[in-house]
Amino acid sequence: MLDDLTTYRLQDFLLFDAATYEGLFAQMNGAFWLLPAATVLAGLATLVAIRMKVRAAMRIATAVMAAAFALSATLFFLGVYATINWTAVYPAWLFFGQAGLLVLLGTLAGRLEPLVDRNSPRALVGTIVTMHTLLVHPLVAFATGRAFDGLEWFGLAPDPTAMAALGLLAFSRSRWRFLLALAPVLWLATSFLTLWTLELDGQAAVLAAGSVLGVVALFLPASARRERVSPATQPGAAQESGPAAVRKHRSARQPKQAAPATLVPSAPVRSDTTRR
Repeated sequence: MLDDLTTYRLQDFLLFDAATYEGLFAQMNGAFWLLPAATVLAGLATLVAIRMKVRAAMRIATAVMAAAFALSATLFFLGVYATINWTAVYPAWLFFGQAGLLVLLGTLAGRLEPLVDRNSPRALVGTIVTMHTLLVHPLVAFATGRAFDGLEWFGLAPDPTAMAALGLLAFSRSRWRFLLALAPVLWLATSFLTLWTLELDGQAAVLAAGSVLGVVALFLPASARRERVSPATQPGAAQESGPAAVRKHRSARQPKQAAPATLVPSAPVRSDTTRR
């Protein structure tokens, strides 16, 4: 029996092939053809609000992300994906749980405040990951041969939705961002294995690169580096320490006093009168 199991490949455990899997997105986009434009615009507006540090920007971002996860769970997992894979209900509940946590912790409790500095390394990489997810990720799939009506968009397809969550969570200083990143990372790892098993190597590589960059962004510094050069560290400056430096500092603070006047003895006056 063990000998029989060794003859199986990963492809044998999937219930569909690559063409069938890619066709799911074309079917979903065709049924809800207005939603991709709306969800992408909502993602871009959320990114702009965070970059501009709009009041309650992270509360707005978590509400948008929660709606995207719930929409993807409903339209993709419980919709088209459930028609070819009976296990689609499990990632659907994972996405519904993620949406609930985002609303509870981010929107209602505000636990993801404050935001990072807009010029910090984390903000820069978070912006790159989010922009890649909203615009570049679908176009890369189109460049690799997928039809335009079958592209994956934020808010509908699970991969860009999970990857965008990593990019937007990177803007938070709170440690709660790590908890909220668990579900996206779990799904992205599962999706990578699915694409790799379907021999969609190019799409799997792009997904892995964006996912790893999103995870790295969560750990980058949240503040911009500001270098301050003191006069003592400038080139050519003399380094003094100890009592000599203290005396020099004190003498510099005290005003210079005029030197006291001294009496100089004058030469004796000679008299022109002579004794007669």
